[in-house]
Amino acid sequence: MPQAGVALLEIFSETDMLMVVDAVVSGSPPGTLHLVPLPWPGIESRGLSALSGHGWGLKEVLDLARALGRPIPRLMLLGIEVASVASGTTLSPAVEQAVALAVERFGDVEAIVRNPQASAWHTAQRFLPGDASFPV
Repeated sequence: MPQAGVALLEIFSETDMLMVVDAVVSGSPPGTLHLVPLPWPGIESRGLSALSGHGWGLKEVLDLARALGRPIPRLMLLGIEVASVASGTTLSPAVEQAVALAVERFGDVEAIVRNPQASAWHTAQRFLPGDASFPV
């Protein structure tokens, strides 16, 4: 069930582990896949004026949960690098391929995330377009 922004606060209290799949803009080539344990120092707030129409960003939601003393489950971000988050922007072929790969290998990603000893919980990983090693 897709959820966005502040609605994640309710989901936080219902689970002990959550994987968030979202578009990211980090400067990597479009179509790059990022597997990042949260919180992670490289995740920055973009400010409310730069957020997409679905509401607050993930960092703002995490900050709010902490401020309210709400439980925060183990979190993993599966980020898909896009060229732009501007309204009306279409997906590039590289991003479409990354989405297809993430869907195809979602079971493998889920198995990694469910293993608390997996290296993914200790190191952010980046997989450039065409990198066949995703998600290991």
